Amino acid sequence: MDTIAPLAIGFIVGANILVGAAFDGASMNSAVSFGLDLVTGKWYRHWVHWVGSLIGGGLAAIVFECFMARPGPST
Repeated sequence: MDTIAPLAIGFIVGANILVGAAFDGASMNSAVSFGLDLVTGKWYRHWVHWVGSLIGGGLAAIVFECFMARPGPST
């Protein structure tokens, strides 16, 4: 099962690039989108990268604290 994971991830990334880039030049990297917006001067959809990253990071921290974190030894 471990040997198929890199292949599956590669197919998902490839599918995201083929589908997203065909419509509006989408990228999966916020830095790439920021650079393209900076060069072209089109800022009308850039807020999605900032809001998505902040919400995703916050949710990841909450999930980690609720389900993954173990209390340390009390001193």
